[in-house]
Amino acid sequence: HNHKKLLTNHIKQELESLNLIKGKNLKLIIGLSGGPDSVCLTYILKELSESLEFSLIAAHMDHGWRDDSYKDLKLCQNLCQNLGIELFTGQAKDFEHQTKNNGSKEETARLIRRSFFESVLTKTSSNLVLLAHHAQDQIETFLIRLIRGSSLTGLSSMKALNGSYFRPMLKCPKSWIDNHLKE
Repeated sequence: HNHKKLLTNHIKQELESLNLIKGKNLKLIIGLSGGPDSVCLTYILKELSESLEFSLIAAHMDHGWRDDSYKDLKLCQNLCQNLGIELFTGQAKDFEHQTKNNGSKEETARLIRRSFFESVLTKTSSNLVLLAHHAQDQIETFLIRLIRGSSLTGLSSMKALNGSYFRPMLKCPKSWIDNHLKE
């Protein structure tokens, strides 16, 4: 049963390493998809929010690409209600016009999410958006860029802290997340 501590402590250290915490009225947004990784991170951030003195809100983008995407939304609403977290939701169609992109569907989705997160950051005067990418995502990103023939600079992987975006689980193996959720 040490996995819970393992992941929680790691995320706590990652947050503390930002030197933003404690008595600064820090407001953090969790990018909540409804998938296991972001759900796990939401639970942990809620648990840490008291001792690290930050407030937490959630942001969920409903891309509406699948007929059952409302199930993700419902899950996010229930989770946030249970944890007492305010939830902001966005519809992809409201942000599409802000993203000029001729890339892949995935890239378009990423830009739409970015647009939405930026709007929530502004609206709530929050400091950072936290994203639930983990070590396997990092490897996939690298391999996809390698396959696409990116330059050496283009091959550099995701950064833990990049502008207003922070990924506290980037060094964590997926197994930590799965075990944490099981517990």
